[in-house]
Amino acid sequence: MGTIYAVYLDVFLMQNFLLDGICLLGVKVLAREKRRFGYLRLFFGALAGTILGTVVFFTVHSFWLYQILILALVQPLTVYIALRPGHWKLFGKELLCCFALYFLLGGILQFLLGYTGNAVWELLPWAVILFAGSILALHFLEKRRWKFCRCTLIAGEKRGVMRAMADSGNSLREPYTKRPVSIVSGEWKERLGISQEEIRLVPYRTVAGDGELMEVATVPMMLLERQGQVREVPSAVIGFVEPEVFAGKSYGMILHREYIN
Repeated sequence: MGTIYAVYLDVFLMQNFLLDGICLLGVKVLAREKRRFGYLRLFFGALAGTILGTVVFFTVHSFWLYQILILALVQPLTVYIALRPGHWKLFGKELLCCFALYFLLGGILQFLLGYTGNAVWELLPWAVILFAGSILALHFLEKRRWKFCRCTLIAGEKRGVMRAMADSGNSLREPYTKRPVSIVSGEWKERLGISQEEIRLVPYRTVAGDGELMEVATVPMMLLERQGQVREVPSAVIGFVEPEVFAGKSYGMILHREYIN
């Protein structure tokens, strides 16, 4: 007669969430290039990996098939959701780091279980609360830190560099592509060599509630930089307004609120 194991769902979920979260945070430190990192995305990545892993655990009754699905499906999806690697080489590097950390942490957990017994499980809820709270606190600190940054617009051989402010009130999107629109002075059209044929019109409402049309164009690359971290935004949609909007301001661009998160 086979051995019967009891699995406590709450313990299983908390254990997996903590392992996934710590692994993803470790991957960020070990493998990630210098660019802006979304802690809230890490939180949801760990949560998604935990839920998907739990579903696989309770629906697959073969140990080896379970291990294969975790390594070939759950972990890659978790890394992709949490870290959004920009290219396959970086994705592979981050995935290998995640595998290594997962096995290392799993070994440490088994050692602690053998050394302390059930005391580890008693501390588990507090460890999860502490970790989740820390991730959310880092997210809000990062959001505040990224209110201002250095922006570089790249259009062929032409570049435009300016200080940018992330505005939670800017929710403007291009209707057709649904891409976020960041706003600069109309003077940048000429500086970046944007022709009239590249200009499109996007409807928007002013603070007073009046309906207007804004000229927008797609710039091949936008770089957002702060304290050595770089975020690449390919095919960024830029809106152009009257230069008076930025008169006396310490910044030259109003970023879409999406770039705060």
